[in-house]
Amino acid sequence: MESPSPGFSQRNDALNSLGLVDRLRRKLAQTRLSVAEIGEAVGYQSEAAFQRVFKRQVGMTPAQWRARSKRGETEEAGAS
Repeated sequence: MESPSPGFSQRNDALNSLGLVDRLRRKLAQTRLSVAEIGEAVGYQSEAAFQRVFKRQVGMTPAQWRARSKRGETEEAGAS
């Protein structure tokens, strides 16, 4: 089994640390930034890679999370 690259591991750890996932969720819910722009802001050069890691951490893609937050189906949707 091939292990992920060191860069992958570091970015994955970064998503877990310091509430970064929560901040990303808020950006998705409260801004019109594209998923790619949000991914780039945290160091991903590939939108697909960002989406894979986000889905692993949150259980759905960034676009799915954004749509649910707009419908009020997430705990973060009402957060400021």
